[in-house]
Amino acid sequence: MFEYILAVQGTTFQLAGTHGPSGVSGDTGNPKDRGTPAVTWEKAGATLTLSENYTGPFSITDPSAGLTTCEIALSSSGTSAYGVRSVGGAPLAPQWYPYWDVHKFVATNLCASYALNDHLSFHGSVTNLFNATAPVDLRTYGGGAGLAYDAALEPT
Repeated sequence: MFEYILAVQGTTFQLAGTHGPSGVSGDTGNPKDRGTPAVTWEKAGATLTLSENYTGPFSITDPSAGLTTCEIALSSSGTSAYGVRSVGGAPLAPQWYPYWDVHKFVATNLCASYALNDHLSFHGSVTNLFNATAPVDLRTYGGGAGLAYDAALEPT
């Protein structure tokens, strides 16, 4: 995505590579890069396809919602989910810096089929073949406010 421009009341926001616009996208983020390359092998009725779903990194900011820096975006969520992140305008503690961006994610999928004849074939697939773990996104649903989904993330 080269650009994602949103104009609201005379103000223009560039949202490609950010979390915005949360009011339109459901607060899921808009990475600049996504891709799905695939390789297929076929022989004598058998087909094997290996594909990768790539989602590039993006910032947790949402300029259209006033979350213009990562610190503001992370501090704006409720403090109950991961402990107090910012108190009385104090700077965000360094242990939160790794969550300022949602990191890239690659999932590999495998699909196989075999045609016994013109009327009968068998299919099978494995999604996320290598069990890749999705990156942490503290700004999306389940990631902020009172919806902590992994207590191990709470910095001490």
